[in-house]
Amino acid sequence: GVRAGTPVATPLTNKRPAIVDFAQTWNAPLDTNEAISYGLLVVFSDNLGPKFARDVTTYLEDDNPAYSAGSAWESCQTSVRDLRGYLDGQVGNPATNTTGGQILGIARARLNQQVRDGVIKDWRNLTLTDNGNLWELGYELAPVEGVDFILVTANVVRISST
Repeated sequence: GVRAGTPVATPLTNKRPAIVDFAQTWNAPLDTNEAISYGLLVVFSDNLGPKFARDVTTYLEDDNPAYSAGSAWESCQTSVRDLRGYLDGQVGNPATNTTGGQILGIARARLNQQVRDGVIKDWRNLTLTDNGNLWELGYELAPVEGVDFILVTANVVRISST
């Protein structure tokens, strides 16, 4: 429900769900990192109320954020669904010598719009293969990723006054 109420690719990390109360049998301050490693979206409470610890999915094969970060996964899935929807108008048309150019033109325009709309960060390597009645479109996309960490480094030095 929270994801449906936010713009595409918005991380749930640090967001506060509109809930009155929640209960759990484990200790959030001690067990949060372990729970996240199991692909659990952890809710904990601080002095302002309930809050999501980190936006993760249940994907555990590796730490690829395109699959393991909820907002990045939503970015990928929305891109594919949106592009399929815009290409659907081509299904049922005759395959002529201009069909490939039309499909590629629609795909380029839509992917560029997705970048402008913040659905994806960028895209490249658009390909199209004509297999008769089956056309295969492929592309590489960079999903929108959330800011989960900010590393701050302070270098302590002696600075003499002048």
